[in-house]
Amino acid sequence: MEIKKIMMLFVIVTLLFVVGCSRDPEKINMGYKKEVTYLPYFVALEKGYYAQENLEVNSVIFDSTNQMMTAMAGGQLDVAVSGTNLETVFRMEEKSPGLLKIFSTLDVNNETGISCVMVKRDSNIMSLNRLKGKRAATLPGTFAPVWVNATLRTVGLENKNISLQPIDAKLQLAALASGETDVLFAVEPICSYGVNQGIGRIIYEEPMKNLGTTLTSSVVSSKVNNATAQKIIRATDRAIDYVRTHPDESMQILAKYCDYDPTMIKGIKV
Repeated sequence: MEIKKIMMLFVIVTLLFVVGCSRDPEKINMGYKKEVTYLPYFVALEKGYYAQENLEVNSVIFDSTNQMMTAMAGGQLDVAVSGTNLETVFRMEEKSPGLLKIFSTLDVNNETGISCVMVKRDSNIMSLNRLKGKRAATLPGTFAPVWVNATLRTVGLENKNISLQPIDAKLQLAALASGETDVLFAVEPICSYGVNQGIGRIIYEEPMKNLGTTLTSSVVSSKVNNATAQKIIRATDRAIDYVRTHPDESMQILAKYCDYDPTMIKGIKV
């Protein structure tokens, strides 16, 4: 009799397991940009961490965090992992309180290497205090001009002292090489590409640190239920841990998902 009970219990547990595993995955729209700050997202996709949480990810690429937050406000986006700048996130919170929740942040300091100030390799510009009156380029959106201004202020200058124009990341090195711009306030992998291709020379490392130690974040729409949000968080945390313990492989994953030449991103700090 006891054996029959045990067998019956085993059958019930097995059926529950099968039913649980056969559930259709939840579909989640996740936003990203082709930047190193989204590395945990790429690793989570590559390693199947979201799939293991029964999540089906629809990846949506954006050119700026502004576009990403607009999509989230409109209900077209559920999550953005690790790369959404806090300045834009906070502005969205002021405009639409409670729209989103932050579940991780990325810090910048003298040891990180997400951004740089780059000039042409043969330029006579050696430091920030030589930038007055120069033509400068940075990423589109409202965030880049903020950290550019914070960096210029370290030498007594401001954005109004330079000619600052937004240029898509794909076109920045060409603009520098052709002389269309004198200096780039750039984000990786542009910094590494410029150095490795012999186009540019870095005169200032990690200018983003001048804006604040905490730079970007992972955000989830408040419309996403708590159970699903916890799945996203677990998968993201696993990816962050993997990046820390497997930096070289993580760089290969970055190259794959961002269509980078692996030889051109040597020097990027994880």
